[in-house]
Parts: sequence; structure tokens; C-alpha cells
Amino acid sequence: MARDPSNDSAALARERRLAAVVAAALLLGTLALYAPVAGFGFVRYDDHDYVASYPRISTGLSWANAAWALTAFHVGNWHPLTLIAHMADVSLFGLAPGAHHAVNAGLHALNAVLVFLLLWRPTRRVAPAALAAALFAAHPLQVESVAWISQLKSVLSLALLLLSLLAYEAFARRGGWGRYLGSLALCLGALSAKPTAVVAPALLVVLDVWPLGRATVRRLVEKIPFVAAAAAAALVTVIAQEHEGALGTLQSHPWPVRLADAVFAYAWYPARIFWPRDLSLFYPTDLGPAALAKVASAAALLLAVLGAAILLARRGPYVGAGAAWYGIALLPACGLVPFGTQIVADRYAYLPSIGLFAALAWAVSDGTATRSPWVRRAAAILCGATVLALALATRAQLGVWRDSETLLSRGVERAPDNVHARINYGLWLAEEGRLGEALPHLERAVAIAPRFATARLDLGFALARAGRLEEAREQYEAAWRLEPRNATLAAELGRVLARLGLRDEAEAKLRESIRLDPRLEAGHLLLGTVLYDEGRFEEAEAHLETAAALAPGDPLAKAALGANLAALGRVAEAVRVLREAAVPGPSGDRARLELGKLLGSAAAAAPPGRP
Repeated sequence: MARDPSNDSAALARERRLAAVVAAALLLGTLALYAPVAGFGFVRYDDHDYVASYPRISTGLSWANAAWALTAFHVGNWHPLTLIAHMADVSLFGLAPGAHHAVNAGLHALNAVLVFLLLWRPTRRVAPAALAAALFAAHPLQVESVAWISQLKSVLSLALLLLSLLAYEAFARRGGWGRYLGSLALCLGALSAKPTAVVAPALLVVLDVWPLGRATVRRLVEKIPFVAAAAAAALVTVIAQEHEGALGTLQSHPWPVRLADAVFAYAWYPARIFWPRDLSLFYPTDLGPAALAKVASAAALLLAVLGAAILLARRGPYVGAGAAWYGIALLPACGLVPFGTQIVADRYAYLPSIGLFAALAWAVSDGTATRSPWVRRAAAILCGATVLALALATRAQLGVWRDSETLLSRGVERAPDNVHARINYGLWLAEEGRLGEALPHLERAVAIAPRFATARLDLGFALARAGRLEEAREQYEAAWRLEPRNATLAAELGRVLARLGLRDEAEAKLRESIRLDPRLEAGHLLLGTVLYDEGRFEEAEAHLETAAALAPGDPLAKAALGANLAALGRVAEAVRVLREAAVPGPSGDRARLELGKLLGSAAAAAPPGRP
């Protein structure tokens, strides 16, 4: 008997309605889950570098700022789209952190919907696709990527990557060069938001295997432009990391250490996915004295998981595809190419976890498909309870991110020998004026990593704030011996030398800072200030103008320039610059003071009877 096409059409319409309901539920449910972040603030770990205190970004979107973003190596990365997105957020919402948090939460909710669509459209199976997306949306391991404003790069890059994969899926089903080029363009966007999207070409191959079922050698040709884009992004990332000094060498990270770190990392994330406990921003930066036992345990776990995957592979290609997705997506962050100091971090699981969630969801669905109705109902209830439990754990984990003190103190508690945990908590305490509490943490950081220049730089900063200038100088000089080409170190050493009254030495060190990095605003500002204090106003002008141009949103640079213009007798220019710099808040205090003195002097000098 011939099939009734109307029945097929009706079934397809019902399926699409159900998919729309699932997508809406994922979107609204994820937004509700992350609603508390709208009341959170900036945290003192990268947020000030990415938004709050970095003038190029905190002044919002402009042609000049966007042009800078296209060529900037910022915080050791080339990610212009992320920087431009942060600028756009500032232009739209100002520096109210709640709105920036809401953007991240909205993108995460969108990503949950996109994960669902990527799994449902080629398989037409709503239930397992919905389960995988719900696990992705609700898991507490994702909190770091969502509740941390600086991780806009993670949620934005994944959104663009998933859209690229969806466009590729449409191209695979229906053809059309427009869809192919759209997929490539979205992939380029993902790469310019976060370089971990370099795995995109390999993920396209995984999609060809499952769920598209179109894997042939001929299909590999389609991936060549994606490979070229990923290779270019990888090269630029290596250059950016070297520029920041964050790329490990074979001397600092020999191959046995890299392999041990990678084995540990590949086992750590599945363990945290299945049992998400003791999550933290910071974890130990090495495997410690029990390294061999930890690596052996990790290797045993990986072998067990691999064996289970091989046994389950007979059920369907989704097991191998999910495992391949996880393995490929984690490659940039597994430790084989060491960037930074962390072996593992919650945010590194954001993209890789999708593969594990998909494999798990399909295994549950297929494993219960032929069982009795009560078994299927019990499985559905268990899946729902699991998602609910994960959501409750996520709500609890969100509380850790409500403010800097909660987040950073927990980091020190979870990883007391993590130098970055100590540094960031110590710096936050110092900035809050709690120097007595700050100094022990920063001293501990130096004790943990005596050859880490940043630890000594930050201890020097706190000592200088405490008025212990000679001790600060000792730390800066020790850091300088470790990194004699660090322009920021030279500038900070010049600053403390100037405060000690050693102006000749300060001037020499600040000129060296500018030689090392002509675009370092602090070097020009500090040198201009030293020259101003010595009455060398003509020499100071060039450096203060450069500082103001490099950081057009920095009121301190403009205030110093305005004061120097006033000293040169160029009153009208000085008043204009000082008025621009007299912004609300403490950063505008000097400009208001200088403007008041200048206007007061002008009023006193005016002929009687004139205003």
C-alpha cells in the first residue's frame, strides 16, 4: 500500500512544532538559570583588562578603537571580534557589569539552542538532541565560561562556530555555494573571537561521519579553505603568546611533562562532567609530588573509557563521533602546546563537552528504545532529574562568581600553591586598601615562584602602595633581572625610582621602557610626568600627547597633558583638555583640581569688572 504523503507532512509538522517548543524551553530555561548574573560585578581577574579599566575598550566602539583591535595582541591573544564585541557592549550599556553578564548568559542560552539544532536537524530525533543540549546548558562546568565577563570570547566563538557547523550541515543536505561560503565566513568569525576554533576543520570531518553520514575522501577537499584559515589563526596565536611571554618552551615544558599534562587533562574533564565537585577558577599548576600516580590513574581511566567506547561503538557511530569531538576540541588546551600556566580549567571544557553530552544522550535513547514503556518512562524521569540536579549545582556555583573576594578567596582555598590565585587575591586586597592582608599572599606567590617576574612585579606594586619604596625597588629590580626586555617592568621601576627622588635613574629607565615598547602608554605618561616635575615642559609635551593618543579614554593622561599645557601658557588648549579629562569619579580628580586652579588664576588675572 502506498504511503499517504499527507501523513508524512503532518508528522513533519508535529516534529517541527515539538522542536520549536524544545528550542524555546532551552532558551528561556537557560536564561532563567543564569538570571542571577545580572546582579554580579566585574571580578579582579582579566575583567579590568578586557573591559573596566582598559581605555581602548572602556571608551566604547569607535573607528579608532576597532582599527586598534584588528592588529592588537591583547592579553596574549589576537581576538579582534571579541574586543570589538566588548566595545559594542560598553557603547550600548556603559560600564554597568550586569548588562555585560547578561550578554554572556544570552549567548550561552543561544548556544544551547544551536547545540539542539545541530543534533536534531540531520537526525530528526528530538529527544536525544534535547537531552544533550539540556546537559550542555545546565552543567556547572560551564559556569566559568558564562559568569565571567572576560569569557565573552568563549560564548561568542562557540555561537559563531555552531552557526558555521549548521550552515555546513545545510550545505551538505541541499548544496549551494552560498551556504558553503556562509559556513566559512562564520568560521572566520569564530576564529577571530577565540583561537580555539582552530579545530573547526576537524569537527567538520566528525560531522561528516556522524550525524551527516557522508564521510568520503572526496569530502576532505571541502575542508581546505577551513584548514587554511585555522592554520593562519594558529600561527597568529603562537606569535601573540610569544609576544606576551606566555608560550612554554621545551626547556620549561619538556615533552615528558607535556604528555603527562595531556593525559591528566583528557581524563580530568570527563571525571568533572560526571562528578562536578570542587570547581574553582584556579587549580594546581602542576601535578605535584604524586605526579606519577595521578598520570597512571588518568591513563587507566582513559583506557577504561576507550574500552567502553569500543564496546558501545556497535550501537552506532555516535559513540566514536562524540569521543572524537571531545578529543579534537580539547587539543588546543590539553597541554601539548603549553599556553599560560594552568593544566586544566573549567572554561576549557566548553566546546569539548558537547561531544560527550551527545554520545551520552544517544546511548541513553538507543539503549532504552526497545525496552518496555515503564523502562523508557523511568529513563526519562532519571534524565530529567539529572538535568535538574545539574541546574541546582550550577545555581550554587554561580554564587562563587558574585564578587571578587568570594571568587579569589575560594581559588586560594582550592589551590593554595597556585601562584596566580595568590597574586590575584593579593592584588585585589591591595586595591581595596587591605595591605596587611595582601602582602602575605603576594610574598607567598614569590616564594612559590621566585623566578616568576610577574609575582615580584605585583609584590613591588603592593609594597609601593604601602610606602615601602626601597623594598618595592628591590622587587622590581629582581623582576627586571629575570625579564630585562619587559617594558612594563621598566616603567614600574621608573615610577618607584621617581618616587624615591632618583630622577636621573627614573628618566633613564622610563626611556628604556619606551624603547622596548613605543606604544606603552604608561612609559610615556610616567616619563612625561618626570619631565614636567623637572620643569622641562617642552620635552614633556611630546610624551604626554603620545600617552593621551595611545589611551584616548584615560583621564589621567589627559589631566597630565592639560597641566603641562597650562605650564606652557597655552591656557585655552589646557582648559579644553582638562574639561575632557574631568570625568566623574576618582579618575577625574586631578583634572578637576588642575582646571579649578587654572580657572581661578585666570579669574584673578582678569581686569576688574570683567567676568
